[in-house]
Amino acid sequence: MSLLAWSAQINRLIAGNKLRIVLASASPRRKEILGLLLLSDKNFTTEVSGFEETLPKSHFASAGLYALATAKGKARDVAERIAGGPNGKLNRWFCKRCYDRYR
Repeated sequence: MSLLAWSAQINRLIAGNKLRIVLASASPRRKEILGLLLLSDKNFTTEVSGFEETLPKSHFASAGLYALATAKGKARDVAERIAGGPNGKLNRWFCKRCYDRYR
């Protein structure tokens, strides 16, 4: 799927109130890029994660796996806050999707 097709599909879901996108980052550049993809920074919310980026890098086979583990930690932290704790519906969905995709 092209980036343009992905953006159009995501924007249709947002417009139909079927999808909520949360950026778990305080990075102004990430917010800018996501705003461009979603046509507006009003199509998502930003929640800063409290996840500490202190995972031991030596435990990961590559920088990519380290980055993925850090991103998952940040996303899980934010999901727990907005979905009512670690057993909230959104967090269970997110964790299952990450497990299925990246196992």
